[in-house]
This record gives sequence, C-alpha cells and structure tokens, in this order.
Amino acid sequence: MKTKYIVIIIAFVITGITLSQYAFHKITAHFEKLSNLTGEEILCQNYLSKKKLDLKVKVSEKYIDEENRGDKVIVIDLGDSDVDYLLTDDESGLFESIEAGDSIYKQSGSFEYILVNDFRRDTFVLNYGIPCTE
Repeated sequence: MKTKYIVIIIAFVITGITLSQYAFHKITAHFEKLSNLTGEEILCQNYLSKKKLDLKVKVSEKYIDEENRGDKVIVIDLGDSDVDYLLTDDESGLFESIEAGDSIYKQSGSFEYILVNDFRRDTFVLNYGIPCTE
C-alpha cells in the first residue's frame, strides 16, 4: 500500500516537472520571436491585430498614460472586467470626443470606429500606418 502512494507521488512530481519545462520552452520561444522582430514588423503586427478586432464596447474612462510616451488610453468594459485599449497615434479626434459611458463599435477588417452616445453618432477613421500583408 505504501509503495502505491510513493509511485503516485513520483508520477505527480514527474508530470509537474514535464509541464513546467514545456511551459518554460513555450514562453521562451515566444519572447525570442518577439525580440527578433524589427520595429517595422512590430508596427505591422499592431496594424493587423487592430484590423482584425471586432468591438462593441462601452467606455469606462479615458486617460493619457504619461509614463508610456503619453499614449492615449481608453478603458473598455468587457462585462466581467475592464481592459486598457491604446489609441496609438490617434489623430482622428476619437480620443478627444470620447466620454465615459459612450459606446464604440468597430467591425473586423475596418478602421472605422463609430462613437455613439445619447446625443450623437460619429464615425472616426484611425490610421495605424502602412498596411501590411498577413
């Protein structure tokens, strides 16, 4: 009986070590990939991720992140949590027009952001730089 418990404990230890090594290698590979990207490739990834995004959210607040190059940030309500969403290099006027409680809509494949509140509905087109291919 004692041997059975020892075997089970050893199996758990080996499984834990194996899973830890697997996770370490996956995380390391991800950071190696990121560290090998050029500035243009990083901008391209940002462009493609923003283009694919589909938004139907309510804005909780907005602020300028002085500690991060003065980035314009809106906090969007996802229901169970709030998420910071950067409006990198926004010159469309969207950030200045947003107020807490406004809704933002954006369809995947587009850079048109529709801002809606009780009094208005405005469309802003954000420019995220040179289009990249997937």
